[in-house]
Amino acid sequence: MKRQILKPLITLSLITTLSLGTSTGAFALTSSTNAAPAAAEKEYVGYLIDAHCNKVGKSEMGNIEVKKSPEKHQTACLKMKNCMDSGLGLMVKEDKTYKFYSFDKASSKKADDTIMMKTKKKFNNKVAVKASVKNNVLTISSIKEVK
Repeated sequence: MKRQILKPLITLSLITTLSLGTSTGAFALTSSTNAAPAAAEKEYVGYLIDAHCNKVGKSEMGNIEVKKSPEKHQTACLKMKNCMDSGLGLMVKEDKTYKFYSFDKASSKKADDTIMMKTKKKFNNKVAVKASVKNNVLTISSIKEVK
């Protein structure tokens, strides 16, 4: 008699355990595959350039080729309304050429508040940023001028 009662209880217990185990496993699999990996942060050193001058290839002031000589890009040009409105970014030397990384909106504001509004430089706006990158867009956590 005891054996007849215990057998259905053991079976029910086993089914419940397997069912919970499967749903827990499925949840763990689902949550781990949907989670986006955190982008690694690294340091980038380069020159502040606005997206407008980068797109045109030349600065609004002084006709400087920003993709060849970003260190000559004038601070006054960076501060012009149409240049500031286009957003800021960083021209980084990679091998023998420069690559432009735009800043996301919050990072552009941070660069403006931290560097552009305080710098005494007339050109050569070299900075170091700690940032993560996704699709050539930098999200910066810190920025500082480089001498």
